[in-house]
Amino acid sequence: MVMTEPAPSNDRFDLDVGAYAHAVLRRWWLVLLLALVGAVTGAVWWYAQPKTYEATAAVYLGQPTDANGNAIVGVNSNPRAAGQIVQSNDVVQEAAKSVAGDGMTAKQIRHGLTIETPTITVKSTSAPTNYVAITVRGRSADKTAAAANALAAILVKRLSGYSEQKKALLEAQLTADSAQLKAVSAQTKHAGKALERIASGGGSAAEKAAAQAPYATIVQAALQQISDLEQKMAQDKLALVIVEDVESPTVISAATPADEPARQNIWLAVGAGIVVGIVVSLVAVAFLIRRRPAAA
Repeated sequence: MVMTEPAPSNDRFDLDVGAYAHAVLRRWWLVLLLALVGAVTGAVWWYAQPKTYEATAAVYLGQPTDANGNAIVGVNSNPRAAGQIVQSNDVVQEAAKSVAGDGMTAKQIRHGLTIETPTITVKSTSAPTNYVAITVRGRSADKTAAAANALAAILVKRLSGYSEQKKALLEAQLTADSAQLKAVSAQTKHAGKALERIASGGGSAAEKAAAQAPYATIVQAALQQISDLEQKMAQDKLALVIVEDVESPTVISAATPADEPARQNIWLAVGAGIVVGIVVSLVAVAFLIRRRPAAA
């Protein structure tokens, strides 16, 4: 008959919860001491952290439209594409050069740069808005603000091509229409004076009517042309307002130097230190309990 040895006991891995709780209560001073040590360590760590400032510039990307006023798809309507532009190496380097001597290096800007693209929720579907927030973090409040503003200005410049061309065309059209309106108005005034001269001159009523007929036709046509021009100019002026206020990208909130460093609340660091201290003390008590039988 083959005898088999019993399986080794795992008692050394067992932990009497009651005894453990009693041991913790008896060593409350250890738990309190390590919790205090953790709190002090958390506070020291918080104060030892280097001061970091952040500054944010907000940019409205604009919404381009076609000749009929319908929104069209472009870089301006894609906040993620705008974010890629801001984070591109050439834009970061251009921003660093624009604030050279009183700003951050390209490496510093790139290291502390974040782009946020807020979204709106419509019928449980999230869609990005035509808006990006450019945040730069660094050791200097003034330099981070300068860098964020430089990036925002470059982004606006790169996205303004379509709206600037449209604005130039509308302004040129308004200038041409204004000149034409002035010419037609002068023609109307000249014809009106001719009618007055004929009316005050000699001759019969029939003769005067015959003489006034061409000028009356001119005045009537001119007045219609003036009305059409004024209506067209009003539409162009409205279109120009839309280009300037809706379609054109712009900085809607410039970055300003932060009043104080951007770091987590000191109580969070202290609380985390306390939690770590308590955990370490509980582990230490369990270790002491496991060592006691071996020492016996």
